[in-house]
Amino acid sequence: MKKTILLGIGCALIGSFAFGDIAPLNPQPPRQLTPLNTATAHKKKFTWLDSFEAAQKEAEKSKLPIFALFTGSDWCPWCVKLHNEVLESKEFKKYAKENLVLFIADFPQSKKISDKVKRQNQKLAKDYGVRGYPTVLLIDAEGKELARTGYKQGGGKPYVEHLKSLLEKK
Repeated sequence: MKKTILLGIGCALIGSFAFGDIAPLNPQPPRQLTPLNTATAHKKKFTWLDSFEAAQKEAEKSKLPIFALFTGSDWCPWCVKLHNEVLESKEFKKYAKENLVLFIADFPQSKKISDKVKRQNQKLAKDYGVRGYPTVLLIDAEGKELARTGYKQGGGKPYVEHLKSLLEKK
């Protein structure tokens, strides 16, 4: 009788995992922040550039600061939290569309990036003294660091307020 009950409970749990009633122990990573082709970036309102040179040109043209995200998108738990809780929020997207040039310097373990982008990201991390992930730098068009931050709890709205306060100080 005990074996039958245990077998029934086991089947119910397996079914719950299979049909989504219970979250798996290893949740899927967030959708990747996919950099867009820099040639088409100006046509979209919310884009992540993977060329720092293109980000600087856009910042100069638009007179906006660069939001430079140094991330390990496919392995870093805090990067995943920042992505899910802040960067995908409607508050952040709305603010970023009008107030920031978005640049991503990704350091993935599994995801492939070009050697050119990999070298660029390594050089930028060294030049700006990035030692952990996620690191967010607010940078002007000339490459001067205006502020440095990272993950903060609370979601999109508090993070936008945090960014505003950092930029007001400069």
